[in-house]
Amino acid sequence: MDRRTFFKSLLSTALVSPLLASPKPSPLRRDLFLIEDSPHKFIIPILEEIKELGLMNGKSFAFLTSPAQAEELERILNKNHWSYVSKNSQADIYFSFSLLKHPAPSSFTLIKDGQIADIRTQNLFLLWQEMNQKKNFSSFLTIASYKKPLPNSQSGSSASIHIDGKKIDRISLKKNFLKSYSTKNGRLTVVAESGKAWIQASTCPQKVCVSSAPISLPGERIICVPNRFLLEVEGPRFLDTIIG
Repeated sequence: MDRRTFFKSLLSTALVSPLLASPKPSPLRRDLFLIEDSPHKFIIPILEEIKELGLMNGKSFAFLTSPAQAEELERILNKNHWSYVSKNSQADIYFSFSLLKHPAPSSFTLIKDGQIADIRTQNLFLLWQEMNQKKNFSSFLTIASYKKPLPNSQSGSSASIHIDGKKIDRISLKKNFLKSYSTKNGRLTVVAESGKAWIQASTCPQKVCVSSAPISLPGERIICVPNRFLLEVEGPRFLDTIIG
């Protein structure tokens, strides 16, 4: 599967376009996209090879969304000495999932700093061949997101919440927080914990905002376009926006 076809499949989910289109992508963010109906069969060798390349680190994980495939994925990760954490704020890598609008050949790629990373190692090439031996098409997309941590002194201390362009709330990132907000088009739930904030639930169709990793650095944003909702860490902008 060539890269053009691969990203055409991903773009149909609306999950990857903000990462590629951002004029100022995060220098700390890594996102692995895996098209495969049985992600647990391939996720370990892919992640271990990426770690060998120095592009990801850590062995704790959390699920931002939890479909049926998450149970088997958790089992295989635990078997390989990865640690599941129930609190998203404590995870090194965040898993989220989506369905493609149109089935596509199994494949994978990594986005680093808003660009496609070169992970064409011999081991991963052989794995890609194995994934495509039966020439099956897949409809399930797994996203593994990693964000390199910064010293605590560079993290934000508060976040603002905007609906329809108006600031309606300000929350502390130094305290645990859970609250739901109603908009003209639906409802969202925001969580803050251990210096990070994220959208836990939303009534929007694609739920890209729910699939977005927690934010903690000044200027980081998660936007839910259908709900006209913005969650932003306050302070001088350092990173760009995640749009859902």
